[in-house]
Amino acid sequence: MQRAQMKMLLKHLFLVILIILVLSAYILLDIRCPFKYFLGITCPTCGMTRSLLSLTKLDLAASLNYNPMTVFMIAAIWLGLHKPLFRNEKAVNAIVITLAVITFVVYLINIIK
Repeated sequence: MQRAQMKMLLKHLFLVILIILVLSAYILLDIRCPFKYFLGITCPTCGMTRSLLSLTKLDLAASLNYNPMTVFMIAAIWLGLHKPLFRNEKAVNAIVITLAVITFVVYLINIIK
């Protein structure tokens, strides 16, 4: 196995372990959203789980209503994990950062209204 493939495999393994640990903490501590639990305000990804579930049912309107940034967040995470697949990693970084900024702006708009 090539070094780059091994590195990507380890990244994915780490991500899966992290997700399992976080989900276990949610179950054991009965926390729905740690951001809201500890800070008392909604987080930028609030509604993303419901949005993803709506997408699996092909209900785009409901998905956008829960969190309009879900598809973009999925794209940003995927791009961030797979940067080595692209020739221009700087462009990928720019896209990921742009999506993160847009997500934060949408979050601020939701807090204000």
